[in-house]
Amino acid sequence: MKGMSTMFEKTRVRRLVPRTKAGLAAVTMALLAAVAGTAALTGGGEDSRPVTLEEAERLAAVRFHAYEAGPTRVEVSVPGGTGDTVVDGVVDYRAHRAVGGYATSGAGPAQHGMLAWDATGLAVAVGPAVKGAAAVRGSGALRAAERLSSRDWSPRAYSSDPLDVVLHVMMVLGQDRPDNAQLLAQGGARRLGQRTEGGVTYTLFTGPRPQRDKDGGTRGGRKGASPAPDRPATSPLTYWLDGQDRLGRLEVRLASLPRPARVDFKDSDTKWKLPQKPWQGLMPGAPRAPGAART
Repeated sequence: MKGMSTMFEKTRVRRLVPRTKAGLAAVTMALLAAVAGTAALTGGGEDSRPVTLEEAERLAAVRFHAYEAGPTRVEVSVPGGTGDTVVDGVVDYRAHRAVGGYATSGAGPAQHGMLAWDATGLAVAVGPAVKGAAAVRGSGALRAAERLSSRDWSPRAYSSDPLDVVLHVMMVLGQDRPDNAQLLAQGGARRLGQRTEGGVTYTLFTGPRPQRDKDGGTRGGRKGASPAPDRPATSPLTYWLDGQDRLGRLEVRLASLPRPARVDFKDSDTKWKLPQKPWQGLMPGAPRAPGAART
């Protein structure tokens, strides 16, 4: 994985998911677009079968349940060659925003700071102002971010770095209505089996497989770009659903990573409020706070 100094370089703003793209296919499209032009994805679920319509209905409710849950604690883990980058914070799919503290491990001194991200980009805060950010967990990230001034945040657009890809894909996981179950089934969603972790039994699914245009290119990539090689026959995303059909974990498989990156969804609390400061004039295209004046 790239070092943090490279990871947070400013880059050109690029919208990866068309606003009209709906359903879990949009999540896959975000991932495909983020790594367009590279052989960066790996499929999974070799020991699997197509979903039944009932299972497709379970999968179709995933993004709606995430939206309905309100602010939710998330733990993001992205493995690297010498260590992991871990982000612990809160996502609110109604506000389309998230904040968290990050920490890196591995060779050299550990690095840490604060992150804020949405559907269009992210901002990072480092240095003396975020002292203690390595210890930030869950809702503590909300208080830590609130203590920072808007000048402490440095914004940029998403890049194709693995951490950027995972954070961006994660932001597409909530919407205010269920997906179309029949289209999910027709799109190649698959059931991988069951797994028990932490006393909870999860059913594992892959979403719709990447679709190719008539000219052989994969939908979601840049217009006019060369077809990306070695696209997987199955989705590079694995969804872990609990007995209430709520998402417990998302796994993202990228060929550049030694093992899948993952996003774990923890407890939710409607009283948690995301701070406004990281978005005060920083992120291009970021949603305005309710009642914010237009300039």
